[in-house]
Amino acid sequence: MKKISISDTLEHALDVVEKNYQHILLFGFVFFLVSMTSLAFSGLDGFIENTNIKNIFLILYLVFSLATLPLMYSVQHYAHEIDRGVPSSFGLLFDIYKKFIKIFLFKLVLFLIILLVLLPLFISIIQIIMMNLEVFESFGSLSPESAPEDLKEMLKGVVLTDFFKYSILFSGILLLLLSIFTTFADYVYLFEENAEIIDAIAKSYQMVMSNKFETLALIVVGFICGIITLLTCFLGSIFIVPFRNLFHYYLYRKIAENYDTMLK
Repeated sequence: MKKISISDTLEHALDVVEKNYQHILLFGFVFFLVSMTSLAFSGLDGFIENTNIKNIFLILYLVFSLATLPLMYSVQHYAHEIDRGVPSSFGLLFDIYKKFIKIFLFKLVLFLIILLVLLPLFISIIQIIMMNLEVFESFGSLSPESAPEDLKEMLKGVVLTDFFKYSILFSGILLLLLSIFTTFADYVYLFEENAEIIDAIAKSYQMVMSNKFETLALIVVGFICGIITLLTCFLGSIFIVPFRNLFHYYLYRKIAENYDTMLK
């Protein structure tokens, strides 16, 4: 089993960006525009009072988000195809749309699992609403002038159950574990032959458990990349997002190779 070097993996990702900068940085700019457009769609409803127009923008946001979903894996797919000997080209970054159905199904299953994890929290919230029905019904009588102060007073009368407090802790811990254990699940499902979603999640769990330090390094690198992106007012994402995704992909490749070797 080969020793995995985080520094070598970072250098590998950077080297791929340098060798294919004309494709990757151009895609980074396209992805930046897509992200800003999505952000604009999601934020416009706060400035629009007409309910019908709000609904139109909500539908546009959902359609746009769904249509651009595969772009999250464009750079990884690009690297995967180049490693297989496919000539590099800008169009190769959009070849990921051939796997649109697989990406959609994976995200759908993951969404349903998240809903299941959050089920206790949803039940506890419904329980609180039913217990404090009179308080919540009075929200409609708030005047715009005194709403913030009156709302604070009303919320003081809301009774929270122990089940609600424990469900927040329980769901929070499960969501954290789920996000960690599925770190490589989408890559297993998309880039390995005949992989099923549940099998991909199970393999990702085994990969994470046997490579805790590497998974932690991935989280730290992702956090640093996020900070840099914020400090550069998202302009840094043009380089940072492709670089981070390449690091994630190549780390997955090295861990997967060790895992497959261990099973033989």
